[in-house]
Amino acid sequence: KTVIKISKFLANFAIFLLLSALITYIVWNYLGKEYIFGQDPIGGDYFNALTYQIHFSKYLPNPATGWLPFYNGGFPVIGGYPFISFYLVNLLTRFFEIATAMNIFSISSLCLFFITSLLLFWQVSKNWFIAATLTTIAMATRATYNQLTSGGYVVSASAQWFLPTTLLFIYLFYQHKNVRLLILAALTCGLALTYHSGTSFLMIFLPSILLFAFLPNLGKFSKRIDSPALTAEVLSS
Repeated sequence: KTVIKISKFLANFAIFLLLSALITYIVWNYLGKEYIFGQDPIGGDYFNALTYQIHFSKYLPNPATGWLPFYNGGFPVIGGYPFISFYLVNLLTRFFEIATAMNIFSISSLCLFFITSLLLFWQVSKNWFIAATLTTIAMATRATYNQLTSGGYVVSASAQWFLPTTLLFIYLFYQHKNVRLLILAALTCGLALTYHSGTSFLMIFLPSILLFAFLPNLGKFSKRIDSPALTAEVLSS
């Protein structure tokens, strides 16, 4: 039985690597090369993100105390334009010039979205053909690329992979009842919310606060929340 389990694991791992390489190859040829090395950036918000990236790469401000000298008197790093991606892109600026590094980060995030989606689909369906088909549909859907190629929203486009990753951890928790998986789901969800904090506050935190404040039967519901779920909620927040 042990040999069979190891054989299945190695076979699934090999298929995953093969399909991941194929996804990367398709994205690179379909969009990657032109987007990274193209002379004309796509989307109006691209230049806005590039301006921020140049500032972050030059000064690397502390998130808690940093100040951005834009728009009249400026504003703090926290509470302004979503900033986490700029710190991540800065790691690539040691090897590439700033605009190229930001473009590589965007395309790499897109590949990561497809690869994590593939893994999620396989875990749920337990069938590589179904997983590959659903991933192909996601890759063929214009909405997947729209934020990056139409509006130039680098931050939004690079955050898409958080969704399948969080859902994957939640599904694995449901299957194995391991609280560590729920905590990982909470961490990736919390990071995704922090990634675009302004939008998260308006569309998630504020409605949630109102719900907790005014829902009449929430007290009865909250009593049924077990400690793992409460831990995950705290970590996500």
